[in-house]
Amino acid sequence: MEASATLSAPSRPLTMFYALAQAGQAIVAAHFPKPPPRSHGLTLPDPGPNLMATAVQVHGNGWYQAVSEAVASPLLQKAELGQLWAAIPDLARTPLPPPARAKALRVVPVLEGPLRFTPAKTAVAHVLFDPMPMTPEEAADRLRNYPQAAPAFIATVPGTNPPGMITSYVGSEPSIRVHFSLGGNEEPLPQLTILESRAPEYRFYDHYWLVPAMSEGQVLSPLMLWWALLFGLSMLARYHPNAWVAALEVNRSDLAVPLEDALDMAQSAVPHLVLEALLRKPIR
Repeated sequence: MEASATLSAPSRPLTMFYALAQAGQAIVAAHFPKPPPRSHGLTLPDPGPNLMATAVQVHGNGWYQAVSEAVASPLLQKAELGQLWAAIPDLARTPLPPPARAKALRVVPVLEGPLRFTPAKTAVAHVLFDPMPMTPEEAADRLRNYPQAAPAFIATVPGTNPPGMITSYVGSEPSIRVHFSLGGNEEPLPQLTILESRAPEYRFYDHYWLVPAMSEGQVLSPLMLWWALLFGLSMLARYHPNAWVAALEVNRSDLAVPLEDALDMAQSAVPHLVLEALLRKPIR
């Protein structure tokens, strides 16, 4: 992976994905000593004019499936490159051109210090929607893209008609207050425990994220989202070089800057996730 930092964008996806594939073999060997697969387990059809609408698809049973099993991630069946991109927390601030897609959302606990560990039936948090919903109904509808969040409710200002959302700022970013609740028969839990079960901590201390589901309703692990995205980009670079190089032309393509930013982000995020998968513990 380190060698990829010295390469230009047209060829970087190739070395980055194959470095990840080698790391995936190590993950499988460490946790599931089985006969090695003989294929990637994924395929990418010929792209159309919109590269990010090209769908990565399952193909046979290969390394993608083996590594997914090793890290306990649900299996992808089919997802557009843009859908995979939007679901990766590391790329939340590297948006793609339209159309809009459900994206990873930062979640920040309202309570601080020891109060986070107070047993309760509900955990309250700021959710940094992007773009911000205009109504509670719109916010609730968008939360349906995040099945791990349920049951969750949009907090509203008492006595307002129509109901107004409770909004605030986390740093310079607008947010909406959301209540993440337990089921009626569940015993109270520390509020941070409730929150972490819905929006797991990701890569850094106190950074919690909601990850949207793919089209089959499965929420993939960030490592396997990166795997599928880098596979797709490497296939574009290898088998469709004209379309790939055209997408990287800064003066002509609105994908050029996001693509280079994403490859830079993968350079730091992917080794971190691989180490966590090998050790089976968070590294903060």
